[in-house]
Amino acid sequence: DDRWEYISILHRRGTEEEFALALPLTTSADKLRRILGADILAQLGAGEPSFVQASVAQLVVMLDDSDPDVLASAATALGHRGDASAIPALVELKNHEAEEVRYSVAFGLSCHEDPLAVATLTELTADESDVVRDWATFALGSQSAADSAEIRAALLARTNDADENIRAEAIVGLARRGYEESAKLVLRELSRGIISSLLLEAAEIIADPVLHPPLQLLSNDLSGIEDFELREALDDALAACAPN
Repeated sequence: DDRWEYISILHRRGTEEEFALALPLTTSADKLRRILGADILAQLGAGEPSFVQASVAQLVVMLDDSDPDVLASAATALGHRGDASAIPALVELKNHEAEEVRYSVAFGLSCHEDPLAVATLTELTADESDVVRDWATFALGSQSAADSAEIRAALLARTNDADENIRAEAIVGLARRGYEESAKLVLRELSRGIISSLLLEAAEIIADPVLHPPLQLLSNDLSGIEDFELREALDDALAACAPN
């Protein structure tokens, strides 16, 4: 239960001693030790990253591991390191049979504007797994500023996803790109009785007065709501969509 507490201490220290202790773990015969090594290398230095290049080099080597759990830990660690040199190796695992590996690949490719990373995230938005689609849609829609007909088409396809959270992530992504039908998509979700911070974030970005009446009705219905974050998101959306 204390595992991550202790790992976080090692992250914050982030000295050569922690790096030197983590490195041999990554080549251990014990799967759990390899995972531990990857988890330590993931965020050495915490807010002031240390040993980034050396950590990335070893984590990329770990992407040849035969165990899906180790692969997932290494790919996730590379996402935390955020080094573009790992992108080609991560992309090689985009079709891995294990859901957790594909999810970690999507995480690993997040926050990169590299065309290969963006193209792979676009592809993963159509993954068969809900969790993979969810993260890929979020990463593409909100963590990337890239815009193209292919990206918009991928996000638009996800507005019809069976998962309401994925639909909302896609709407946010389209709103960020100025998609002209975004307000209609928000109205459709509201008419279904869907209410979430993500959907309200999209409404705030769109800032279209056409959304103000249904948002005001929603505000009246939720006057006694105790969810502070949802209340704040609703107030922000109302303010943004208020007629001039």
